[in-house]
Amino acid sequence: MKIGFYVQGTADKAFVEGLCERWCRAAETERPVFRGNSKESLLRELRKSLLALDEKGCDFFIVLTDADGNSWKTVKKRESVKIPEPLRDRTVFGVADRNIESWLSLDRQSLSKALNCKVQEIPIDDPSSFIDRRFGLTLRDQDRSEAEARVRRFVAQTSLRTWIKESDSFRSFYQDVRALSQRNECAIPDELDR
Repeated sequence: MKIGFYVQGTADKAFVEGLCERWCRAAETERPVFRGNSKESLLRELRKSLLALDEKGCDFFIVLTDADGNSWKTVKKRESVKIPEPLRDRTVFGVADRNIESWLSLDRQSLSKALNCKVQEIPIDDPSSFIDRRFGLTLRDQDRSEAEARVRRFVAQTSLRTWIKESDSFRSFYQDVRALSQRNECAIPDELDR
């Protein structure tokens, strides 16, 4: 099985790779497609990028974007319509409440251990700069691979129970991934039990 994904940045990439490691180690991941910075580029490029990933033999697709302070449901409804019709039943569209770092910080206790900091040091409003800096994602490209590996390990190993309980957007994403997994060899466990 091959998974393709369309994401905003390296934190998103490492996040998806961590979930793949957690739930389906046997899956192959195609090199991710990174979206542009504007809403217009997402809407313009999403269709083309997913079709290109399909041509590379991807069986399933994950699209992650940020709500950036907007309603995640509104963002999902508005942007997911750009998924090509033939790929819709094989695509999960996730929208982080603010950004992917907001999902990473849902369990602040676990994150503080991973970042070797106090819980109180993690910003509440927008933790992205702090988290990216502490993981090392702000380093130059050649130095970023270990930082991405740290994010992957964190996502692969931390309990997702708090994430599912505390965030409607993550719970929706998790339920969609879990439903899609029932049609392939990677059945995702009930993370509320872990």
